[in-house]
Amino acid sequence: MNLIWVCLFAVVGVTYGARRGPRQLYYPRVAYSPQLPGPYPGINPYAALPVPGFCKLVSASGSQVTGEIYLQQRGPLAPVEITGMVFGLTPGLHGFHIHQNGSVADNCSGAGPHFNPNNQTHGAPNAMIRHAGDFGNIIADPYGIAPLRIIDPYVTLITGNPLSVLGRAIVVHEKEDDLGKGEDEESKKTGNAGKRLACCVIEPLKFYA
Repeated sequence: MNLIWVCLFAVVGVTYGARRGPRQLYYPRVAYSPQLPGPYPGINPYAALPVPGFCKLVSASGSQVTGEIYLQQRGPLAPVEITGMVFGLTPGLHGFHIHQNGSVADNCSGAGPHFNPNNQTHGAPNAMIRHAGDFGNIIADPYGIAPLRIIDPYVTLITGNPLSVLGRAIVVHEKEDDLGKGEDEESKKTGNAGKRLACCVIEPLKFYA
C-alpha cells in the first residue's frame, strides 16, 4: 500500500512541475533618475564607474604652500569625498575651489575661473545657487596646517560626465572666501578670496602592484 502512495505522489509532482515550466529567477530593477543630487543636470550615472583622483599642490605667488589631496566617490550616485592636508598657510580661513582648466601655469592663473558648467553665481558649498567648484574655505591651524575632509554632491569623478572634476585644477587662495555674501560684484565671482597660493591638477589615481 505504501508503495502505491509513493508512486502516486511521484506522478503528481512530475505533472505539476511540467505545467509550471522551468524555474525563473527574478532580479530587482534599479530605479534610474536622470538627475544627480543637487541643482545640476547629469548623465546616466550607470554608464561608468567613478575614478579616484589625486592632486599634489604646487606653490605659487611666492608662497610656501604645499600639500596632497585625494578624491574618491564610493558609487555613481554617491557624493565626492575630498581629503588631504595643506601646509604652509597663515592661520585662519582660505578659499578652496575647483577651477575650470587643468593647468598650473603662470602662478595658477592658467587654472582659469571657477568650474561653473551651469553658469551660476558664486556661493557657499551648501547653497542651491553656486559654482560646481565652490568648496568654501579650509581652516589652517596655528602651525599653518589645514586638514581636509569635504563631502560634496554636486560634482562627480565619472569620466565623460559634464560635472566630472578629473583633469581640472584645485586652487588654494590667500584670503577667506566670503561665500558670495559680499556687497561687491567680485563676491559673486570669486568670493574675494584673493591671490592663488597653490594649485594642482586632479589626475586619475594610479595603483601599482
